[in-house]
Amino acid sequence: METRLFRCTDCEREFRLQAWKAVCPSCGRHYTLVPVEEVVRSPSPVYAYASALILLSSGIYLLLTSSVNPAVALAPSLVGAVLVLTRSRVGHVVGVASSTLLALLLGPPLALVPAASAALAAYDEYRVTRYKLVRQRLKESGQKFVEA
Repeated sequence: METRLFRCTDCEREFRLQAWKAVCPSCGRHYTLVPVEEVVRSPSPVYAYASALILLSSGIYLLLTSSVNPAVALAPSLVGAVLVLTRSRVGHVVGVASSTLLALLLGPPLALVPAASAALAAYDEYRVTRYKLVRQRLKESGQKFVEA
């Protein structure tokens, strides 16, 4: 069942409840619960920035330390970094693919660095998708919400 956010006017505590109740679960007062507007915050782009930075640094490290063709070393990292910063599903998928390619080129001990970039891109995709779903659910249910 869907839950809504309520606040007690006496004790000021907030509760997620399936329906309006006549008694506050905290202080036991009658008819003090009122619905509260939901605050929906868009996810910060910190994980996308970190993923792009790791991709770029992995590509530069590969360029400086190996005899790989410069286009092969920099192309996946540049394309992946730019697309991860778009924070779209395609951008995150390309970021994970670029990270995988760089991990294969770097080899076992250093492959963890681009793998961290792939994990950050996947987590950022999860956060963006979750935000969109929460916003859609609140719109469809007719609940009041504020985007912050």
